[in-house]
Amino acid sequence: MFDDNVFKACKKLSSRCDVVLEFTETSLFSDSKINEKMMEYRYYGIKFAIDDYGTGCSSLHYLVDYKFDYLKIDKCFIDGICFDNKSQFVLEYVCTLAKKLNIKIIPEGVESQCQQAALAQYDVHYYQGFLFSKPVPLSVYFSSLQGKTLPA
Repeated sequence: MFDDNVFKACKKLSSRCDVVLEFTETSLFSDSKINEKMMEYRYYGIKFAIDDYGTGCSSLHYLVDYKFDYLKIDKCFIDGICFDNKSQFVLEYVCTLAKKLNIKIIPEGVESQCQQAALAQYDVHYYQGFLFSKPVPLSVYFSSLQGKTLPA
């Protein structure tokens, strides 16, 4: 985040597409200038997400201390959503909290229609998982866009 080359690349990309930088669940927010640096990125429309929320170092205080646009819920909570009450309760709580904080939810590891339908009842509009696509190299992704209009 503090690397000038990363900042320049994000700035350049942000004029052509939406850029979202992810803080991973192993990130420790120890630098006091993180909010200031996030504002520099935000000036160019760059957004931020917490990855794998609910695991690792992710903590509720990050939702208070930092402005995140997306909360990516770890797959371990999605796996049981169709049959496990505990998973359902956790997801309901996290989705309600995110909505109140104006943070969009992205559940990770969505692999079935049942999971997507269950998540839709929590007002989830973004999904990540094999139900939609397996990971592909960037070159394959870009070739799939051939003939489609991209933003200038």
